[in-house]
Amino acid sequence: MRVVLTSAALLAVVVAVPSGDAADSARANGRIAFDRADRDSPGDAFVYTANSDGSQARRLIASHACCPAWSHDGRRLLVPASLPSGERLTTATVNADGRGYSRLPIKDPTLSVACAGGAWSPDDTQLACESWDDSRPSRNGIYIRPASAAGAPRRLTSNPGGGDLPGSYSPDGKQIVFARFDEDGNGKGLFVVDTDGSRRHRITPAGVIMQGGNTGDWSPSGNSIIFSRKFTVGGRGSIWVIRADGSRLRKVDIKGLPCGGSIGCHAPRWSPDGRKFIFAANSATASNIYIADANGSGLVQVTRDGHSDDPSWGAG
Repeated sequence: MRVVLTSAALLAVVVAVPSGDAADSARANGRIAFDRADRDSPGDAFVYTANSDGSQARRLIASHACCPAWSHDGRRLLVPASLPSGERLTTATVNADGRGYSRLPIKDPTLSVACAGGAWSPDDTQLACESWDDSRPSRNGIYIRPASAAGAPRRLTSNPGGGDLPGSYSPDGKQIVFARFDEDGNGKGLFVVDTDGSRRHRITPAGVIMQGGNTGDWSPSGNSIIFSRKFTVGGRGSIWVIRADGSRLRKVDIKGLPCGGSIGCHAPRWSPDGRKFIFAANSATASNIYIADANGSGLVQVTRDGHSDDPSWGAG
C-alpha cells in the first residue's frame, strides 16, 4: 500500500458501542493474525497466526510480509506481496494452515494493487485494494478485484497523487469505508462509498487526524465503524466509533491503557461476533496486540514480544 506499505514494498520483495453488535452476529471467534518485526532484518516482518489468547503462535509463511487479513469464512488470509519482477505490489492469498500461497496476477503493466486489512467482500469473492501507478499518479485510488486469479481490477475511487486505503466492506456488501490521504501522506478523514462508486461522503468531522493503517472496520451488525484517530500530528492514537452517516462519534475508553496519552492505540478490528475488538498499542519502545470488550472493558494483552502490529481476527 502506497501510504501504509511503503516499508511493506521493501519487505514483500523478499518473498460504548451499540449492543446490537453482540446480538446480530452468530459467527464464533477463531484465531487471530498479526505481523511481528524481524529483529534480524530491520524494516521487515513475518506474519503469524495464534489463538486469541496468544497461545500456539506460528509463522504463516516463510517469506517476509505484513498486514494480514482473514477471509470471512476463516479459511484464508491475504497479504500484500511483490510481483516476481519486484517492481510492483500485488496481493497473495494463503490458506489458514500456511499452505497454498498464491500471488494474484496483474495484467496491467504499471498498476500496483495491494490488499490488506478488511479487504474481503462479505462473500469472500472480491477484494478492495489500495492501488497506485508510479508512472501515472492520476490512477491512484481504490480498485476492486476478484479474489481469484481471473478478472481485472475495477476502479472504485480516484485520488490523483494521494492514497485511498480501504478499511472494510459493510456487512451487506453495499458500501466500503476507507481513509483518504493527500500526496504528502496527511490524512483527510474517514469516508464511505457505495461499491458502485456513488454516494461518497466523509463521515469524520473536519480536523480529525487519521493515521496510516487505521482505515475503519465495520461492525458485524452494521451499526458502527471502529477506527483510530489522533488529536495532534505528533500525538498518539485512541480508539473511536462512529456511525456510517457520521453521527454518534465517541471515544472508546479502554480501561487499563492510557490510549492517546503515553500509549498509542491503533488498527482496531472487530471480532467476528462483534462482542470484542482487537488492536495494537505502542509506546516509545514496544508494540503489542490487545483485545478488549466492545465497551473498552475486559482488556487482555495477547502478545508480549514488543514487536507485533496489524492484527486481524478470523472466524472459528
